[in-house]
Amino acid sequence: MTHSINYKVVLLGSKQARPILQRLRKEFGDKCQWCGNIEKLQFAHIKPTKIRGSARGMDARARDIQKNKTHYMLLCHWCHKIHNKLYPHSTTPKIVLAL
Repeated sequence: MTHSINYKVVLLGSKQARPILQRLRKEFGDKCQWCGNIEKLQFAHIKPTKIRGSARGMDARARDIQKNKTHYMLLCHWCHKIHNKLYPHSTTPKIVLAL
């Protein structure tokens, strides 16, 4: 038996955060900045901001990304996991991967 997974963009959070995050995704290229994947995209810290941890709320995160765009990058779920293992304290140097 084979399973087909249908990925779609799901933006969680309040009604105020959704349009902000959609616009920010487009500004960041709407794809993973490491591998080019377009599925399961997430914003990852490059430099620390005041927003830390998983309990910060989507509204606060959207405002923080909007205010500090150079402190974030758009990664797919899988690259975000690798990023967090390589750079656990959000001090990622600017990296360009040629694939």
